Amino acid sequence: MEKVYQVEFMQYTNSMRDTIWNEETDHYIDVGKEPFLIKESELDNYKDYGNGFRIIKFVGNIGV
Repeated sequence: MEKVYQVEFMQYTNSMRDTIWNEETDHYIDVGKEPFLIKESELDNYKDYGNGFRIIKFVGNIGV
């Protein structure tokens, strides 16, 4: 089992709050309007987007 988190980022690149940006790699990701869920093993992949996480909330487990 792996933990799953709902995350909110510090900054979004648009007023719709559905796109995040990594300044180091100049890469954008469309995260959509619904809650953005990531597995615990992916936290490091997203930590540099949107100037980091504002909120990390545990929402459940997923079988691997």
